[in-house]
Amino acid sequence: MVMGLKELLENWVRSQIDILQRRSQHRLDQIARRLELVEGYIIAFLNLDRVIEIIRYEDDPKAVMMEEFKLTDRQAEAILNMRLRSLRKLEEMALRQEKDELLAEQDELEKLLGSPARQRTRLKRDLNALRKEYGEDTLLGKRRTRIEEAAPAVEFSMDAMIEKAPVTVILSQKGWIGSAERAVTSRSTRNSNTRKATNSALSCTHKRPTRSSSRRKTGAFTPLGRTSCLVHAGSASRSSR
Repeated sequence: MVMGLKELLENWVRSQIDILQRRSQHRLDQIARRLELVEGYIIAFLNLDRVIEIIRYEDDPKAVMMEEFKLTDRQAEAILNMRLRSLRKLEEMALRQEKDELLAEQDELEKLLGSPARQRTRLKRDLNALRKEYGEDTLLGKRRTRIEEAAPAVEFSMDAMIEKAPVTVILSQKGWIGSAERAVTSRSTRNSNTRKATNSALSCTHKRPTRSSSRRKTGAFTPLGRTSCLVHAGSASRSSR
């Protein structure tokens, strides 16, 4: 799917709003669970001696506390999971302060979820915070790679890739032409290379090359009117009329 810049930005903003809503709802669920426990702790603090007595002497303290103090299952379970020493350290002021903070945050999040205008304002504030944290002049946002001009291109000739070596071209009495990779210095060597070149040329009459080569080739004519293609790598091909 291809989008224009405007459509792309609109879809991105909608996705960010959706993320903000889901994150706020998740936080509301966490606040509700924590408020339930804090309210149970406050009840336990106000009735601390009776709660300790129930825990020590009752066979089913959970059911008794739920019935006597109208606690929920999670509240009673949280109180029972606390040690008696921890119960005595509960402070009413700290618990009530935490409750007030949670209620204020809960009210703010509920207003946010109920107002699209508040959601857009919150998104702008979050984006500005990201800009300050990851701006170009910050440690995290500054460019870590350098932009420089590329090195000039180097031109080269394909001739430089061709291997240069001395080559001897041999013409036999029967009109065959062959080549050898190294220079021939003696008559016996020339005769030997002539036979090798002739045999090589004859052996190539029924064979096709299996792979291409980038080496140079030279066409030649013999006194008998034959033509041959010389490969400058020691191989020879059969001449034709």
